[in-house]
Amino acid sequence: MDSRTAHHTAPRARAGRDRDHLFPRRVRRAGPSFHDDEWAAIAAAAEKVDLTPTGFIAQAAYAHARGECATTGAGSGGDGYEVLRQLLGELFETRTALNRVGTNLNQAVAAFNSTGEAPVWLADAVRLVTRAVTSVDETAAGVGRRLP
Repeated sequence: MDSRTAHHTAPRARAGRDRDHLFPRRVRRAGPSFHDDEWAAIAAAAEKVDLTPTGFIAQAAYAHARGECATTGAGSGGDGYEVLRQLLGELFETRTALNRVGTNLNQAVAAFNSTGEAPVWLADAVRLVTRAVTSVDETAAGVGRRLP
């Protein structure tokens, strides 16, 4: 075995996983340039999500181009995905609160069944709660789809 063969068969150490490979391969390449501090920030962010810096740059650029980029804005002090995770948690808390209101509505329906008279506000309350729960569910699903 000569030195060329040994070089090609040796396993390489990797800093992170590559993004999904496609067949046939991707045919367009871009070569952005970075200062040392920019590269350090990109490498650290890539490591957090277990990607190589190049794969991270590619995924971030493509997500941004599709309008799916999670940005935090200047001075927010956090990672965009962390902001989405917090938002998702708040949405789940809101959904739980709305479900509690649904329980109260069930009690109103039980009273209707026993007395034969529905409260005047019952139909409007049911409609509002249903619409709000649907909206929260759709928003939470959208946030969840954007998380890694």
